[in-house]
Amino acid sequence: MLMKKSFHHLLNSRVFACMACVLVLYGCPERPSEKGEVLAEVYGEKLYLDEAKASIPASMFDKDSAAVITKFVNDWILNQVLYRHASKIIDQKALDKEIENYRLSLTIARFEALWLEENLNTSITQDEVQRYYLGNTGQFILEEDALRCLFIKVLDTADIVKRIDPIWKKDARDSLAMFCTQNAGHCLVNEDQWFTESEYKLYVPPAVFDQRRSGRTSFSESHNGFKYYVKILEKAQKDNPSPVQLVQDKIKQRILHNRSRNLLRDMKEELFKRNIQNKEIKVYTNS
Repeated sequence: MLMKKSFHHLLNSRVFACMACVLVLYGCPERPSEKGEVLAEVYGEKLYLDEAKASIPASMFDKDSAAVITKFVNDWILNQVLYRHASKIIDQKALDKEIENYRLSLTIARFEALWLEENLNTSITQDEVQRYYLGNTGQFILEEDALRCLFIKVLDTADIVKRIDPIWKKDARDSLAMFCTQNAGHCLVNEDQWFTESEYKLYVPPAVFDQRRSGRTSFSESHNGFKYYVKILEKAQKDNPSPVQLVQDKIKQRILHNRSRNLLRDMKEELFKRNIQNKEIKVYTNS
């Protein structure tokens, strides 16, 4: 409560008086120094034009550059005034300790990131993915239905439908893909690809989506000038283990996370042992 009163007292009685002095100073530019033109001065701290320009993104100067600089200067002035008065209230020793701890943590974090960048093997085989999946299947439960299917969307014209129907019936995947490429169609004919129900809805309109619930595994449907061809190869129901193909990206992330954690652990242990052997570490006890 005392700190709160002191803070408000300083603001009410002195900050705005100081701001008035600063603005007078700001209105009387100094001669340029080696650092360039002085834009403002607060308690002996000077802001130079070159420093202001370096701190402002270049894209901001696409607007009114004078207005941009003026706002930057005003913000700088206010921050300097607030900092001066806050420094009288805040426990500087406690703040310095916080800064020291933050610097330590940030330095270590950046070192670890750099070390991993140079030492982490990011190559993951499909066998590794499969082993992780089989060992953690319970962690990959479907939250919605999923299906493995073939999907084609083409313009619903007599000529295109006449040519694609026999290719679709023959299940000639390469020919279907080539046909879609040549006729501006959309084609998904990778039989190993799984889709969640939400993803499937992105490709087909409701009228075609509803056909999936009819129990038919292969069908075509015309809708709004397009013809859709769908062949459902396999289904997986909600609340059951997800097909590995749907979660392999997540699995790879987990594998890399585990590798990173183990590498860092080993590096720290080795670094600790080396410094113990070199007698760089000394532990003093009171016993």
